[in-house]
Amino acid sequence: MIQIIEVRDLANAVVKTIKAPVQTNEIFYGGTSCLILSSPTSVVLYDIQQQKTIADISSPPVKYVSWSNDGALVALISKHSMFIVCSEDSGY
Repeated sequence: MIQIIEVRDLANAVVKTIKAPVQTNEIFYGGTSCLILSSPTSVVLYDIQQQKTIADISSPPVKYVSWSNDGALVALISKHSMFIVCSEDSGY
């Protein structure tokens, strides 16, 4: 099954169509021009402008995502676990 991500403008017209890099169950905000894609076995940070994977982590399916105020940390919450993930340059 091919999964496609559509980027739309405020008039609901399709601006860009992107093939998802992994089998995706959930899509979350990943920062400016990025999406967090949750698959059954991993979570991928995907840049939709460059159309490339920035980072990925093995995890159970994520149901909730919560960002810190400064955007340096993100909590990935699944049914029985929680991961706190930071960027390499955040200093944490």
